[in-house]
Amino acid sequence: MSYDLNISQINRVVSQNENSLKPSVKADQNRFSGSSQISETSSSSSSIEAIKKMLEKRLEQLQKQLETIQKQIAQYQNDTNKYAQDMVQTLSQKASSLLSQIAEVSASLAEIEKNRSGS
Repeated sequence: MSYDLNISQINRVVSQNENSLKPSVKADQNRFSGSSQISETSSSSSSIEAIKKMLEKRLEQLQKQLETIQKQIAQYQNDTNKYAQDMVQTLSQKASSLLSQIAEVSASLAEIEKNRSGS
């Protein structure tokens, strides 16, 4: 199963949602008492938590894919024939792409944590 995620887009939505929810929660505190305010905060937290879990799952998938590619590269890298060398080059490009995606997902997770601790 493959997810085609635009991590920077998800990160932007998370930040926008958090920023728009903060004033909303404060307004609710002024209008409602106790339990409704807790419910509102709980709802935004569970939404952010769901995105965080999705990103963590994606990170895990990317890491497994990278591990598989690294094993394949190890199989071909000492072989001198043209096919093996082409495979190493192709797999290296895939690994590089995966590393970029891993960095993006990790940055998004770090941003979520930063925003949580800043709230």
